[in-house]
Amino acid sequence: MIVVAKKKSKLRSAAIQFLTVGMVLAGVALAYWFLSPTFYQATAKVEIGTADQNGGKTPDGSQNATLLAEYKYLHSNEFVDPAIADLHLAERWAKASGSSSPLTPPEVRQIFLTKVRIEAISHSKVFAFQVTSRDPEETAEIANQLANRFREHRQSQAPIVHGDAGQLAGKFKLQWDTATKKILTAEDRLAELAGAISQSLRSNGITVYDARTLDSMQAQRVRLESEFTASRTTQERLRALPPPQLRQVVPTLITNNLLDKTLDLLNHAQNGLRDAQARLPAEAPEVREATTNVALLQSGVDQVISGILDARDAEVSALKQTLEELVARLARAHSSTEAGLTARNPDYQAALDSLDKARYEREQLTNDLATIAVMSVHPTALAAEIVAAATLPRRPSFPNPKVALGLGITGGFLSFFGILMLTARSQPKAGSNSKKARFPDRSRRDFPGRN
Repeated sequence: MIVVAKKKSKLRSAAIQFLTVGMVLAGVALAYWFLSPTFYQATAKVEIGTADQNGGKTPDGSQNATLLAEYKYLHSNEFVDPAIADLHLAERWAKASGSSSPLTPPEVRQIFLTKVRIEAISHSKVFAFQVTSRDPEETAEIANQLANRFREHRQSQAPIVHGDAGQLAGKFKLQWDTATKKILTAEDRLAELAGAISQSLRSNGITVYDARTLDSMQAQRVRLESEFTASRTTQERLRALPPPQLRQVVPTLITNNLLDKTLDLLNHAQNGLRDAQARLPAEAPEVREATTNVALLQSGVDQVISGILDARDAEVSALKQTLEELVARLARAHSSTEAGLTARNPDYQAALDSLDKARYEREQLTNDLATIAVMSVHPTALAAEIVAAATLPRRPSFPNPKVALGLGITGGFLSFFGILMLTARSQPKAGSNSKKARFPDRSRRDFPGRN
């Protein structure tokens, strides 16, 4: 009977668990479908191939360097900023967020990165421009604009033919030198602005540090505060102890050769005093002399300990002064970001954008040189074609109805299974009474010869 009861208890527990999990999944499915924000998604695809002199497009595996350069170009401000300006995204997104003024370039770029995903499809020469937004019309508009801009960029590249490769290679050095001069000029301008901003801050008592130095100073302040607090607490506790306890505690905390030798002499004198007191009466000259020696040595130990504590007081004071000086420096310290050397300073930001652009142009020249070397052997040029334009999405990409349906069906099945187990357990077993009727008690059967 005990085993049967345990089995019934386990079955009931399992049934309740099935029912609970099923109801939770059903609730999650309902919340996912009705409470989740709605997002739409649209994708435009551009394929890069090779176009020969007759305009025919043929694949060319030697263009990997150029494809990598195009991927970097698609993720650069040089590509993103004009698209943002053409679509007036700064004004549109500012209005959507309830702001009366347009968003700043860094802010609109940040929103752009959260909505737009540009990636190269593996084992192909196709770039996908995927846009996700709560506005379905915006998704297709931005995706197609990015695809068209990329195609126009490719079409604007001058085609390279077999006879032009040598001439273009000859002009490359001049273009490289010009790009290098732009980089140097932009770097000088950036350094000049940084110096001017730092000088202005220093005149106001503010010192600018790079992020690593400032983090190191903050860590040093934490370490000094911890060390000062521990040292001060130890000193206060030691100063509160009487001399006998100090003679016992200080040697366990502080290593000092003079203190160790004086304590050895004191221990030796105390042993001699105990020996004399055990052998002689208290008024004996030897006992009085040993007592005097112990008192003198105790006084000497106390003086050594007092000198050690005074020295530690001076160390704690010096540590406190160092900590106060560091705290004062940190109060006047700012990192380069906090001082306005980035997006909050328009001139600095403009100089930084110029430097990034100049570096990209020189990197592009490097990739073009690789392309020129290829074209001297393969007289072809890269082309771009929109193979799939983005269309207005009819259904949201999120929440996904298949996910909601799957959660709902799973939850419903588990709930039904749990209810079925509970109801089956509560019903009596069929046939239990009929079995007794079918097989009566044989002990009452009448046998021949018995009354």
